Amino acid sequence: MGTIHAGALYGLAEASSGQFLADHLKEDEAKVLPVLRKADIKYRKPAEGALYTTSKFVEEDWDTFHETLAKKSRALISIAIEVRNQDEQIVAMGGFDWFVMKGDTPK
Repeated sequence: MGTIHAGALYGLAEASSGQFLADHLKEDEAKVLPVLRKADIKYRKPAEGALYTTSKFVEEDWDTFHETLAKKSRALISIAIEVRNQDEQIVAMGGFDWFVMKGDTPK
């Protein structure tokens, strides 16, 4: 069809949400284990060419998440992702819910 496969768009969105979370967990990176709990994606139009993503936390702010993680050693956080093409058009958007727990991460 000449467009980017939906699986590749999903992979880009999911990986971007994980990287966004990792970037915010830098100071705790060795002390936490994030696991994707739920994913929802909507494809809006065929994707072609170079793509990029934008990320933001949904509803719960970072401070509340971090406080919950400190108190309970686990917390949930939702990340919204938009996948855009070179013309700034949204080709896909999704929500990714992450469960994060403190403890030793697998080696």
